[in-house]
Amino acid sequence: MVTMDGLRRANTYFEKVIERVPTFSNVYLEHSDLYIHLLADEASGLPHEEFAVDAYAAAIADYEAAERYAPSAATRSMLELDRAYLSGNWRALGGRIERALDDPGCTEGNWISIIADTFG
Repeated sequence: MVTMDGLRRANTYFEKVIERVPTFSNVYLEHSDLYIHLLADEASGLPHEEFAVDAYAAAIADYEAAERYAPSAATRSMLELDRAYLSGNWRALGGRIERALDDPGCTEGNWISIIADTFG
């Protein structure tokens, strides 16, 4: 079970990794998890005191950094799709899905199963 305290503690370690290896794409995705949970809780009517920190902006910034340092074009395409979904920029989402799924390799996105179901 994910706890907010556990995610906060994890982020202190992820931030140390970011300081030491700022080009490690995956650490930004892990770091965004706290903010995604804060947003989900807020949307469900379970606000947290620290929501004053702009969780949305922090999550998007983490996804942008993960994209910037993605180790491959396939990973970058999947991250672009995830960020578009999170940001509410759903224009051309169908094309992004196609591009992400057409890229060679075995890249798994966080939101692809939810997004792809909507677009068939």
